[in-house]
Parts: sequence; structure tokens; C-alpha cells
Amino acid sequence: MMTILDPLYPPLLREIYDPPICLFIRGTLPPPEAPGLAVVGTRYASQYGKKCADLFCKAFAERGIAVYSGLAYGIDTAAHSATLQHGGQTIAVLAGGVDSAYTDPKGKLWPRIIENGALISEEWIGSELTPAKFPKRNRIISAITSGTLVIESDIKGGSLITARSALEQNREVFAIPGPIFSRGSRGTNSLIAEGAAKAVTCVEELISELGPEFSLTRRAATSESPGPAFSPKESALLNAMGDEPIHLDTLAQKSNIDYSELLLLLFDLEMRSAIEQQPGQFFQRTARR
Repeated sequence: MMTILDPLYPPLLREIYDPPICLFIRGTLPPPEAPGLAVVGTRYASQYGKKCADLFCKAFAERGIAVYSGLAYGIDTAAHSATLQHGGQTIAVLAGGVDSAYTDPKGKLWPRIIENGALISEEWIGSELTPAKFPKRNRIISAITSGTLVIESDIKGGSLITARSALEQNREVFAIPGPIFSRGSRGTNSLIAEGAAKAVTCVEELISELGPEFSLTRRAATSESPGPAFSPKESALLNAMGDEPIHLDTLAQKSNIDYSELLLLLFDLEMRSAIEQQPGQFFQRTARR
């Protein structure tokens, strides 16, 4: 537990009018002077949104920028996963106690977050999760960082609450524009149209709006670092997929892997950004594989 009087308490969080008196932490927070950005979005992330999360979080990891999000399904999970995939540090801000990662009960992601960042919350351990705690959580996500990037959102949603909180806290807000026919882009496009968020289509546009500490590259060799190690079954599964999308049934026949185990392997590979799921239960390897 870290109190607001602790010198390591996040300085940006201390600035707002209603900062948490204490934070519960599982893992390690970045140093107080380290740059950080929030990446949030819809729970119903499209392939477009997941690719955007991977593109931006990869660049953030290369620059040593910590990525904060809420460990919700969709864009939040994609942001955490992409940051870890590219060797970055990520922090999940929870609406409940840090003893319960309610969106990841099987521990597919949160143990890796603790190893390369932290789970944090202002709620006491064992506290009951209620709807009112989510807006409280969102104000922390926006306050603890210099800016918030909204990747996909409908007209209503938690990510828009985070964006509004960021504006009230005098933080930068960015949004990635999306197709006009997509419900998941109505919120982001609206933020841009209202002038509440700056439209960004590449990382450089976002970085140019922030301080010089965000433009420093942490390690030049990041893009040349070896990819993740795959188990023999994962490698066989990736080889069975080829370069074109393949249906789940066909994949099960080619790989000769039981359906229940196959689904777990596919989930793990998608969390590590090694594959992408297409509509209709089709799967495809990512381009960098």
C-alpha cells in the first residue's frame, strides 16, 4: 500500500482535486518521472482496433513509455498484451481490489502484467465490485498519465468517461478516427468532431503534442529483438495456418488437436499478437510472424 504522502506516489495523480489517499499495488510502478500514456477503448474491439493498439503500443514500448489501461475486454486487453509483447511496461488500473482481476480469472494476462508493471487500485482488498467504482477507476487512468488515447468507442462507454475525465484534469486527449459505418468508431469520431480530442493516425502525430521526454527512444534494437518463443504445439499450429485465413474446423482437422485445447492455444496466440481472429471463426497469422 502506498499513501499520498509517499515520495514515490505518482505525481500527476497527486495534482487532481480528488486523488486517492492510498493505492494498493501488485507489482512495480514506473519511477515518478517516467512518461506514461493511457490507452482505452471499447470492449467490442474490431480487428482494426486491435491492430491500432498493437501499432501504437509497440511504439510506446520502444520509447520507454508506460501504458496504462483498465484490463477490460477488448481494447484494454489488447493494449496490455501488445505492450508486453513488445517488451514494454504496462499498468492495469482495477475498479475492484488488486486481489481479484475479474476480467482475467484464469490468469492469462495479469501475472505477466505484475512481472512487467503492476495492478493498482484505490479499493481495499476484498471489496465488493459495484458499477459506481468504474468511473472512479477511470479518473485514475486519465490522471496518472500525461495523455489518453481512445482507439475505439461507441457514443456511450467507459472510454469516453475516461476521455472526459482527462479533459477535466487538463490532460491531452487523442482519438484514432474510424470508419463512419462502424458503431465502434462513433464515439472517437464524435470526440474529434467536437474538438475534445486530437485526431491521430500515426504515433509521430501523438508524440509531437507531448513533451520531449516522450520522443526519446529507449532502445534502438527493439524492432530487431527476437520474437516470442512458441511451444511445439503452438509452432505446429502456426505452421498449419499458412498465410491465408483458415476456418476453425479446418484448423482442427489439419492440426489434429482437440477442440478444447485448440481454443486455449488460439486464445494464447491471439493475446501474444501472433494470430488474428477474423469474422466467422477464421484465424490468420499476423504479418510479422
